Amino acid sequence: NIKFEDYKIGEDTLFCSNLWTNSEKVLFVDLPLYNYYMNSDGVFSNNLSDEKWLDQIKTHYLAYKNFIGYKEKNISVWFLENGIKFLLSYRLFSKNNKDKKNKSEIKNLYKKYYAEYLSCRDISTANKIYVFISYHFPLLYEARRKLLDKTIR
Repeated sequence: NIKFEDYKIGEDTLFCSNLWTNSEKVLFVDLPLYNYYMNSDGVFSNNLSDEKWLDQIKTHYLAYKNFIGYKEKNISVWFLENGIKFLLSYRLFSKNNKDKKNKSEIKNLYKKYYAEYLSCRDISTANKIYVFISYHFPLLYEARRKLLDKTIR
């Protein structure tokens, strides 16, 4: 009874997490059997629509929720950390996030994500502070990022 849900992007992430956590036995095969078609509107492009950004954030959060209580706890933490990174990336770098509805939705998603993030014992205090600063003080984050870019060159 596991089906792909109606998301513009990230539906495979959610499908696989549902499949994995609802299976009695999972077998890892170290072969490249999963093909991924790269397209110009996919998750790795620089021009995702707001709807796709939001879907990516939501599907990672739902996958995280699927893996809570799973025997491999680090998988849920991975989805939590990556989901919040997508959220921060959208908030900080999306040129289209001026829509009030999307801002409200991002704020609500952040509250949900950050509450889980704060309570996760497997995430360092430094990372929790970094996410807080990045979300609430984007100009400070941007200045730090530019400074780091200069020192790397």
